Amino acid sequence: MVFNIDKKSISNNLRHIFGFSEFREGQEEIIRSIMEGRDTLAIMPTGSGKSLCYQLPAVMRTGLTVVVSPLISLMKDQVDFLNSRGLESCFMNSSQSWNESKAIVKDLLNGRYKFLYVAPERLTMNSFKFILNDSDISTMVIDEAHCVSQWGNDFRPSYGRIGKTITSLVKKPLIAAFTATATFQVREDIVKSLEMNYPSIIVHGFDRPNLFWEVVRTRDKDGTLLAELNGLRKKYGNCSGIVYAATRNDVDRVKDLLDNGKMKVLKYHAGMKPTEREKNQDEFINGENSLMIATNAFGMGIDKKNIRFTIHYNMPKDLESYYQEAGRAGRDGEESNCTLIFSRKDIVIQRLLMEKEKLNRTSYTRRNENLQSIINYCYTSGCLRNFILDYFQEFQTHRGCGNCGNCVVDHEVSDITLESQMIISCIYRLREFFGPKIVAGVLKGNEDVRFREWKIYDMPTFGIMKGYDETVILHFIYSLCGDGILEYSGKSGEKLRLNLKSKEVLRNERRVMIRKHIPAHGLSKADRML
Repeated sequence: MVFNIDKKSISNNLRHIFGFSEFREGQEEIIRSIMEGRDTLAIMPTGSGKSLCYQLPAVMRTGLTVVVSPLISLMKDQVDFLNSRGLESCFMNSSQSWNESKAIVKDLLNGRYKFLYVAPERLTMNSFKFILNDSDISTMVIDEAHCVSQWGNDFRPSYGRIGKTITSLVKKPLIAAFTATATFQVREDIVKSLEMNYPSIIVHGFDRPNLFWEVVRTRDKDGTLLAELNGLRKKYGNCSGIVYAATRNDVDRVKDLLDNGKMKVLKYHAGMKPTEREKNQDEFINGENSLMIATNAFGMGIDKKNIRFTIHYNMPKDLESYYQEAGRAGRDGEESNCTLIFSRKDIVIQRLLMEKEKLNRTSYTRRNENLQSIINYCYTSGCLRNFILDYFQEFQTHRGCGNCGNCVVDHEVSDITLESQMIISCIYRLREFFGPKIVAGVLKGNEDVRFREWKIYDMPTFGIMKGYDETVILHFIYSLCGDGILEYSGKSGEKLRLNLKSKEVLRNERRVMIRKHIPAHGLSKADRML
């Protein structure tokens, strides 16, 4: 079904119903695709106005638009907004009584509503399918569509069943899927899972120019966190922020550390009572000077304008998760900070969490590759913004952005070309068969019964770096990986592999520089370099 594409009507509705005089970048192309009747997958940066992209087309045609959304609070906010604009809208979720749900279903079947917001768990229930079939559905909107993909950063089984639910309907509606993060593979998986029909895939950039990206490597996470918060408070004054931690225990401990009366400190994780989580979330959204300490369960769909910073106390499991979570800062377009506090222990934590999931070989391999990408991000000496954009295949031609920790923060620079040549030579002599720890052990000249069995003791590179601390050798190796001079291979992605850049270093055609990080917010008492 192709809908009426009348520029004058579009302009009038944009102005009179939604209160905008013009489109933001990317919106018009997506709206046109939907109004042409094409299944559409749109990847848009956080805060770029994706809701308008499906709400405006819905106004200009008959039928119901069903919006699949993961958060109750987001549903309520959207429904309240649409109703205030004279667009009859409702939501169905677990917060409603049976009588309330029954009344909504009755009105749905009578054609009262233009929009229905529903959780994926409700949408995919067999009993709900009868309601969908008896409603005049025009479009099915999938918000946070990366949750559909098994390779996305927040896969949910209920999201994975949406495609089968849609195709089982008597009349298949138009599909419009939206997300802020999706690699090429995730995009393909979304299209396949939702069984989209020759979709229009529209990518409107991942860059958030207002965000300052920073990685702080440290042995003292608590001290670093306190110093970062003090620096950010001086920079932004009265503002709100989010501190993300990997586990519930970390959230509780960090909350106690920061609960000193200077800010309204809240916490959020799955171990809390639902009423307590909801209360804290509401306080954070409505507060002017609040700090939320949370696991990654918090934040999806949160539309709070004055979040000036996000700090990751632990490294997330992959770069997509980090981009999603960090990007909750600066949704209003104002200058904001995204800081990742990193130590080697973070890698151990993430690998333990992976082991608990009992993944099959394919899933483990992919998860390990994704984990390695964010490890490389933490170690790269190059532009952090460009690293993120390259990961999402939005390649940049310029060398630096001028607005990230690696581009503008002062660094002490050391030439480690000679050490890099030793490392590369060792990997070559080990036939690219081992990972960082074995390579570091060989270079250090460690006593290891396996080395005797493998006849490594006689290698020219055995013990060639015995004067270096093993953690320093590991740091060099990870830095080389972060800058793309070394790569990972093998089914589990745990073996070091050489590439063209490695050979250039060996031939003295490429110098290797390493930076000792001096954070932007004045951390002067602790050694921040691993």
